[in-house]
Amino acid sequence: MKIEQNNPLILSFDTSSVNCTVVLSQSNSIIYQLSSSLPNKHDKYLAEFVSRTLADTNIDISQIDAIAIVSGPGSFTGLRIGFSFAKGLAIDSNIKLILLPTLQLYALQSLELAKLSNKSKILTAIKGNSGKCYKQYFDLNYKPIDEIELIDIKDLQLDDNTFFSGDLEISDNSNNENLAKINSILPTTLSNLAYSKFIKEEFADFDNFEPSYYQEFNFRKA
Repeated sequence: MKIEQNNPLILSFDTSSVNCTVVLSQSNSIIYQLSSSLPNKHDKYLAEFVSRTLADTNIDISQIDAIAIVSGPGSFTGLRIGFSFAKGLAIDSNIKLILLPTLQLYALQSLELAKLSNKSKILTAIKGNSGKCYKQYFDLNYKPIDEIELIDIKDLQLDDNTFFSGDLEISDNSNNENLAKINSILPTTLSNLAYSKFIKEEFADFDNFEPSYYQEFNFRKA
């Protein structure tokens, strides 16, 4: 059934990295946001930030239309904490669940810079374990054009037609204009992608609402 809500209230989480971020938005306009970069505090701060967000905005959880969460790849523990908390809030309710792929968020965040730089595609890459990174290419509509790969960071290749974004510290003195300068996911990016997926009705099924760990999958394949 087509959803007729024009101004949905969306609660977005990011626990995929060292940052713990909570954003409340209406449509794609941010109403309230909280964030911390202290490591290993997601289990404490996520519950605290959500409670403060709802209290300070005088909004009840029953008024929330959707919960959107960064879905991975990323920190195994952080993702697990975020997803468990989101499912707890959404259980026995009409709240929709939305997945926000980590690499797609970076692609969206870099989109305008990539266009201004006259690049034909975006490469996003984020840190994995043991000198590895996850990478994926996107077109200039931030749509993926290949599958996520787990590779050695030293094997990451840049070229003149590609704009690079992600959380890696990469120096490319010959093509500095190709590199995004922001290496974390911004609250505005969370709210924008969450709203885009909401209006397209790209919702996740509650029973199969799980993080996309990717690294675990790749290790099983090896």
